[in-house]
Amino acid sequence: MQTDFAQIELALRESHHALRQARQETKDMVERYLLLTESAQDALWDWDAASGRIFVSDRLYDMLGYSKEEYDLCSADLLKLIHPDDKENGTDGSLFFESCEKENNRGNFCNESRLKMRSDEYKWFLVRGKTIYDDEGYVIRRAGSLTDITERKLYEEEIRQLAYFDSLTGLPNRTYVMHEMMSSVQRRLPNSQYRALFFIDIDNFKNINDHYNHTVGDNMLQEVARRLKLLSGPDTILARIGGDEFILFQSVGDSLAYVDGLAESIIQMFAEPFYYGDNQYYITVSTGVAVYPRDGDNMEVLMKHSEMAMYQAKNSGKNTYSFFNRQLVELMSERVEMDNHLRNAIRNHEFHLHYQPQFDVLTGAIKGFEALLRWNSPVYGSVSPARFIPVAEESGLIIELGQWVMDEVFAFAASISHLGLCVSCNISAIQLQQSYFVEEVTALFDHYELKRGSVALEITESCLLDSFELSSQKLASLQNHGLLIYLDDFGTGYSSLTYLKKLPINVVKIDKSFIDEIVENVTDRRIVQAIVSLAREIGLDVVVEGVETKPQYHYLSESQCQYVQGYLISRPVPEDEALALLDQNFDYLK
Repeated sequence: MQTDFAQIELALRESHHALRQARQETKDMVERYLLLTESAQDALWDWDAASGRIFVSDRLYDMLGYSKEEYDLCSADLLKLIHPDDKENGTDGSLFFESCEKENNRGNFCNESRLKMRSDEYKWFLVRGKTIYDDEGYVIRRAGSLTDITERKLYEEEIRQLAYFDSLTGLPNRTYVMHEMMSSVQRRLPNSQYRALFFIDIDNFKNINDHYNHTVGDNMLQEVARRLKLLSGPDTILARIGGDEFILFQSVGDSLAYVDGLAESIIQMFAEPFYYGDNQYYITVSTGVAVYPRDGDNMEVLMKHSEMAMYQAKNSGKNTYSFFNRQLVELMSERVEMDNHLRNAIRNHEFHLHYQPQFDVLTGAIKGFEALLRWNSPVYGSVSPARFIPVAEESGLIIELGQWVMDEVFAFAASISHLGLCVSCNISAIQLQQSYFVEEVTALFDHYELKRGSVALEITESCLLDSFELSSQKLASLQNHGLLIYLDDFGTGYSSLTYLKKLPINVVKIDKSFIDEIVENVTDRRIVQAIVSLAREIGLDVVVEGVETKPQYHYLSESQCQYVQGYLISRPVPEDEALALLDQNFDYLK
């Protein structure tokens, strides 16, 4: 009997010890769990499939800013805090309860979702968990953690903004356009509808930055973006793709009639001035239009074709729009080909100068020459300047070509300086815009030790449209150094009388278009007489261009036009023939 009691006592003691040990282990486990939940940076969650019970650790209350009294996160109310967009993306109830596509073979899963804070702001969370199944494959429970990834998402968004958006205007940039725009528009619109891509370039924007400052330029770009947004609809994508280049991509329905109106609206919306401080500024834009899918079935082609059309608009005088057509591709190919040949022509010395005399009616002698550039190409033959000069200007080759012309002209002027003649050459607006232009010309003038008045630079009104004040200052500096300034093609521009009053010019050249019918046309005669009288009043000389017949010459002579130039005197000829003209008798003009 005693043996039985002893065994029972021993068993009880062992059971008591085991119970105490189990209690201690349970206590340790609870303390460990509490320590983990309280010290963890992440929130823990648990969901029981049978009861539907949700548990979240207190850490989630801290993360979201709620108290247990005002909001029960351990209930289905937790799901009400999920961002609506995340619910649309299928991460609502499946956040905790339903089968997750990202779940791996071991039942582990993760996704990202936003939860609403007490402050009504949203935090991003990385939701990680593990699913436990019974023997039949049904879900028993899910448990896991919630990690605050808001800072990471903000950083990712900042990187995305830098990569895909323009920091100045806030608009999407070229990268966004090329990588995302086409696919997003295709998803939203049926293929039966047209889309129009408008390539918008601010005219002469570089001169705005150069003449004023970049602060004014930046403000203007922001205002351009703001105005273009007024044309944007729900299916419009507006982007800034370059320094002064914007694109607008918009659905235009199943008819193209709307496109003309929209293109015209883009032009007209810049008729109103821009204001910065107390100053107002005017700008214009040139716009090229390409239509999807007619003019291209992807963004790369559409961008290329709309840009071609934009350049066509610029070549048409700017402040207008142009539609892409297949002829532009041919023209562009020709221009690219000619550009290549122009580069070779400079290296191969295919250019030369001809000189056309300017004749003094009163003395019956040549007073000077105009140098005219000629190109004899082995590919094209004799090429008109009207054909190759625009290509040279567009490519920038006009700078190198213009330097060569001036060097030749200044050398020729030096060789005949003892005769008291003046040699003139034409300069491009692009040359005049170069920051070093004045220094380059004056250095050349000094190098050849030229006398004052022995060289003249001929400019057209187009040289002045981009930046009148700056151009005027440069011309004044050149004039003070001893060069003469001729205003060429006078009467064909928009503000000729203003130029006569404000510009530092010495000579006005009346355009040939007023001379062609001067004998028969009373209006032309009155215009020429008015120009001559006005020029004489303000102390300017006048050269009349395009004199080809004796009746024209005689009328101009009787009208006291002292200087003439044209085929009647001589065609442009090489240097040696030009020198020979100095000894020629011009009695045939009488």
